[in-house]
Amino acid sequence: METRDWSLVVFTVLTQAAVGAFLTLQVLEYLAARRGPGESGRATDNPRDSSPASAGAQGGEPEAGNARESGRAMASAAPAGRRTPAPLLVVLAVLSAGLFAALFHLSTPLQAARAVVNFSSSWLSREIVFGSLFAALLGALVAQEWRAASSEAVGSVQGRRAPTPGTASPPEGRRRIGPEPANPTSQAPATWLHRLTAAAGLAFLGCQTAIYLLPAQPAWNSFATPAGFGGTALRLGILGVAAGLVVRSLTAGVDEPAQADPIGGGGTSAAPLRGLALAGIAALALEFVVVPLHLASLAANPLPAAAASVERLTGDYGGVLVLRLGLLGAAAAALGGVLAISRRPFAPARPTGSSAQRLAFPLTCGAFALTAASEVCGRFLFYAMQVRVGI
Repeated sequence: METRDWSLVVFTVLTQAAVGAFLTLQVLEYLAARRGPGESGRATDNPRDSSPASAGAQGGEPEAGNARESGRAMASAAPAGRRTPAPLLVVLAVLSAGLFAALFHLSTPLQAARAVVNFSSSWLSREIVFGSLFAALLGALVAQEWRAASSEAVGSVQGRRAPTPGTASPPEGRRRIGPEPANPTSQAPATWLHRLTAAAGLAFLGCQTAIYLLPAQPAWNSFATPAGFGGTALRLGILGVAAGLVVRSLTAGVDEPAQADPIGGGGTSAAPLRGLALAGIAALALEFVVVPLHLASLAANPLPAAAASVERLTGDYGGVLVLRLGLLGAAAAALGGVLAISRRPFAPARPTGSSAQRLAFPLTCGAFALTAASEVCGRFLFYAMQVRVGI
């Protein structure tokens, strides 16, 4: 493989990881929204507030007393479940690094913008357009999330302020707990922005795949190319988000499970951690199916270029292939350990915590690191095994 091709290795791996991580975050956010605020809200209610004794202590107004107590509990828990732009900011940084690495493959990087003029006929031009669009929309989402987080912080501070004596409470039909709810009309642009960003990311990934579906390259012109690129996005995206979840739980420094949720969905973080681990294992297992099928299809291809690609993959670079599959197997074993220890609600790893909880960080981050190394090996093999038909 030529030295310049290493820039393509970095470019494709990082940008596909960014697409996969963004889509994974969107799926988690959708699932958290389906749970609804009511489920996490019930966890903050104090059962004693509904007792008759508590009602008498509130001066014969049990409903008002419960509302005030629940409001104070929800206001104090608001920072734990507050949205943060940090996950999207990390995705944007990874995407930007990948796009920057692609410039080193060009002989004249300053003229890269001229490639977009062939959008109607060139997949490379479409890749540049949709990659730039994905980056721009993702940057707009980061800015939008930053403003939303700032507004939430201000609202939570205002919600903690206790009413002064003598202040008239709002009418019964208009009593509100916590900060003012967001206007549904203002949420519509944000929803469409998420959808447009996801569509741009998928189009970007599709253009990357179409570039390599060349009839003159039997090793590339097969199902293994979309399966490999999509698998990289899934594996690095899912495990990257899982690693971010446990890292955030460590930096939170509190025991509230909502702090361990990278999207601020609230509730226990054990459920999304288990889901990510299961999805990660399935994505890792996909490669153990794709590789044998790809080799079998190339062996059945009568073209000499296909046979030469098989020889390169199993002979010249057979050790790299074994290393790649071994790293994927080790990552799957680490995720199996994550599944075993995530049966209980996850809490930050600290000396007073259980040994099982302290294992979540090295297992999850180790699985991500092993998978990232394996994807670099796989992308090296992808470019190294190419043999062109004819001259």
